[in-house]
Amino acid sequence: FCFGAVILYLDSNELTGSIPRQVKNLREIMDFRLRKNRLNGTIPETIHDMSHLELFYVDDNQLSGTIPETWDLMTRVQEIQIYKNNLEGPLPDSIHELKGLRVLYADNNRLDGTIPSSYGSLQEMHTLYLFNNRLHGSIPTSFGKLLSLRDWQAYNNQLSGSLPSEMGKCRNLEKLELHSNALVGQVPTELGKLEKLEMLKLYRNQFTGTIPQQVCAAKTTYSLGFLATDCNTDMGGTIECPCCNACYP
Repeated sequence: FCFGAVILYLDSNELTGSIPRQVKNLREIMDFRLRKNRLNGTIPETIHDMSHLELFYVDDNQLSGTIPETWDLMTRVQEIQIYKNNLEGPLPDSIHELKGLRVLYADNNRLDGTIPSSYGSLQEMHTLYLFNNRLHGSIPTSFGKLLSLRDWQAYNNQLSGSLPSEMGKCRNLEKLELHSNALVGQVPTELGKLEKLEMLKLYRNQFTGTIPQQVCAAKTTYSLGFLATDCNTDMGGTIECPCCNACYP
């Protein structure tokens, strides 16, 4: 490694082996990219010494093990992309210390555990991808504090409990994709307040009742262009939706 570097781009080079612990010596690095290689092993905990890091991209490799808990010292991080690996274990609670974090792509791994409620403090977060994992438990009510959130996709997990009405406070939300989980209860009326919401996918859950009139009204009053739920009652669907674009059993 070039220890004085501030940018390291090694994407798409068919690199093999593991990320060396010596990356801690890259103290001035701001932009670290090892995307689309064949790297294995773990993400070393020594990354916490990369105190100037802003962008961390190691997606589309064969990395395994857990995500390090050592993010609390990396206060400048703005984007983390670790998707399409074999990472497992929980989402680190320490990520909530990254007050400038805007993007977290952790989809297409083997992550389990619950979604930390502390992530509700990530005021700059606008994109959060957690889909195609094994996450379980409920959606934190603290997510109603994510006022910058525009795109949240957590489909194809094992999330349960109700969809918090607090999500109606995410005034900049444009996409909400929570299909293929085990969510229950009724769809919150408060989602009808989201003026910028364009896509809402809630199918393949266990919601019941009727889609609120306020949510249907958002299709004409606001930006909602696509709404999908389990509203094919002839095929065993559990919810009534007179305004859905697509109905699933």
